[in-house]
Amino acid sequence: MTSARPEDLDLFIGDLVRLAAWDLDRDAEELAAWHSEAEFQRLGGDQGARPLSPAEARTQIERWRDDWPASANFAVRALDDDRLVGMTRLYDVEPLHRTAVLGISIGRKSEWSKGFGTDASRTTIRYGFQELNLHRIWLDVFGYNDRAQELYRRLGFSEEGRLREHLARDGRRYDVVLMGLLRTEWEAGS
Repeated sequence: MTSARPEDLDLFIGDLVRLAAWDLDRDAEELAAWHSEAEFQRLGGDQGARPLSPAEARTQIERWRDDWPASANFAVRALDDDRLVGMTRLYDVEPLHRTAVLGISIGRKSEWSKGFGTDASRTTIRYGFQELNLHRIWLDVFGYNDRAQELYRRLGFSEEGRLREHLARDGRRYDVVLMGLLRTEWEAGS
């Protein structure tokens, strides 16, 4: 095994966070704690439907770890003290088409609005375009998640469509917004 070059390590480091491998022993309880918070569940996708026990969180981390190369899943750690603040992933990677879906979550509400989500997203997008040689990264976001939509627009994503009234939450129907970013758009904005 060859050692990593310093320029390779920089690929995983942003201004506030670093993308890291999941640590089963260290991260399962924190991941489970996030899933017990109502607002995290409300903003989450498939996993956001119900709380997770630490054992279920551990199983989820193992699945993410074993899902390479169909997806690249990262723990998001704060640079200042290496605490777990979120997760990010590029999944449904299609090598032929050079596309992937971006997913990002910052765990505890106390960590929101500190720039971790923006930095983790930028770092993940950079990884996708530079290391995975993707042509397009896309995502879907719940229509009521205005903060996330604004973040994605700041990162250069464009709205590409809507799944109208696709989601039922809080006794109402919401659109799911589809957004995408092409490598050329990312390079022009970098």
